[in-house]
Amino acid sequence: MRLAHRYMAILLMPVLLAGLSFVAYLGYTTQQLIADERTRCVGALLEPPLKAAQLRRSQARAVIVGSSVAGFGVDPEHLPEPGAYNLGLAFGTMRTARETLDAALRLPELQAAYLVLDFAAFQAHQRVAEPWWDENTFDESSATQNLSWATLHAVTRRVWRAGLPGLLQNREACRYQVARTGLYQPTGQGLYPGLDAAQILLSQEHAHLGWVQAFAGAFAFVSPVNQADTLTDFRLALRAAYARGIRLTVIMAPRHIRLEHLYAAVGYEPSIGRWMQELVAINEDEALRAGRAAFPLWDFAFCGGACAELPPADGSAMHWWLDINHFTPALGAEILAALAGKASAVVAGRRLDSSSVDEHLAWRAARVAELACAYPQDHQRLMNSLSTAQYGASELQFAAWAACSPNNL
Repeated sequence: MRLAHRYMAILLMPVLLAGLSFVAYLGYTTQQLIADERTRCVGALLEPPLKAAQLRRSQARAVIVGSSVAGFGVDPEHLPEPGAYNLGLAFGTMRTARETLDAALRLPELQAAYLVLDFAAFQAHQRVAEPWWDENTFDESSATQNLSWATLHAVTRRVWRAGLPGLLQNREACRYQVARTGLYQPTGQGLYPGLDAAQILLSQEHAHLGWVQAFAGAFAFVSPVNQADTLTDFRLALRAAYARGIRLTVIMAPRHIRLEHLYAAVGYEPSIGRWMQELVAINEDEALRAGRAAFPLWDFAFCGGACAELPPADGSAMHWWLDINHFTPALGAEILAALAGKASAVVAGRRLDSSSVDEHLAWRAARVAELACAYPQDHQRLMNSLSTAQYGASELQFAAWAACSPNNL
């Protein structure tokens, strides 16, 4: 028996040493990575610890929080506050945004935050990512560039779960990089190598239809399975911001007209309406609770000419959009200018509160009703896609245009 145990120990020793070596290597390379000031392509596995370290060094007075929509679209150098940092995270949900804002609020120098809301990030049925941040992530006493053990443990756990394919993908899929300000920037090959602007829009339309079908066509703000309640996450994020006393601006991000059309076609319009009403109500509830004026809350959907940008005929990249969901910093700059009260020829936003939200939703319903007639080819293509088994048309609602159906075009 003892001999068997000895042989077992001998056999397991290389595995144990390999595991320890892996953890040591990961810790060392991660420390080296975050100590490097250059713009880097690091992949989704290492972006959060990199951003945490960059933010600690930056002593930012303002942060941008949200998903990759915020990460790509809002350049901190366009903000009025100096030394701002973009904490947008790829694949982020409202839970991720709330945890990120909670951690950033521990920065003593923080004065302002911009919460960029992506409607898709409120889908409670999608898997909730494990938290990246802990109480020491942005600790003001952490003058070194070292990661907290909790954050390093999170990195190790994520990498271990990703396995070799995940590591290789994280290393090779270098389609964007993280700037010193936290802004995501496409690399030279672009986010969609080999595709022109028209092909990008079409491929992303199919990708979003697949995303809808993954949840059986249903949009939910609460999921018992995932233990997710995205509207409560929004409430808690605002409550923390009100308690901290910072200036917070809530921005409902613009969507390309093709994505607006898709959401309407699959029956998401009632959920979008409820989403806006709930955000307004929660903002005013939490302001009353804190005894403060409500944070400004802006909607940039159907934002104007920029949201209806067409792919250039020569196949070159669009100016305002990377795809149907991610806008460029050029559009982000126009949005920030609009927030500052400057007139824009390409973008328009509406500040919402309880006195204006119903009127705004009526205005939005009129814009949705025009989509089928205004974009007949897009409408026909969506109807054809939704009528196939691939997207489960029986579980979707796309009969919103009785007055302008494909048969009447």
